[in-house]
Amino acid sequence: MICALMIGFAFLFTGEAQQGANSQPSTSPIPMSGSVDVLSKAALWGDATAAWQLMEYYMYEKNMDPKYKYWTLIGAENGDPGAQFNEYNILSGSDDPMDWRRAYYWLRKAVENRAPYSKIEMDRCFPFGHFESMKKECFGSRRP
Repeated sequence: MICALMIGFAFLFTGEAQQGANSQPSTSPIPMSGSVDVLSKAALWGDATAAWQLMEYYMYEKNMDPKYKYWTLIGAENGDPGAQFNEYNILSGSDDPMDWRRAYYWLRKAVENRAPYSKIEMDRCFPFGHFESMKKECFGSRRP
């Protein structure tokens, strides 16, 4: 009985150590078999890496399940630069001008946090650095 209890604790701690070992967002999908609930709670408490992992899970493993947009926003709010840039990309594809303003906000945040390609996108779509200077071809469903 005590031996089984010790093995159970060892498994529990090993699983947590492996989960915390990935401090950077991965570039490839990761299996999420039993940890969606754990990552969801962590992301909702401010863990940007957990939100990024959930975004990837719903985007790649669940074949673009709409929940990926939710976790992208949570990751952006939690300060993840990649999620901020992804949120810009999601909102800039909308035909609603109010979404474009939010897209600009998230692009600015991504640039501030040095997300890859965000500065290039800012210079391309907002040549003077403010929303009023936006190029219309960067927004809406007809963008390249």
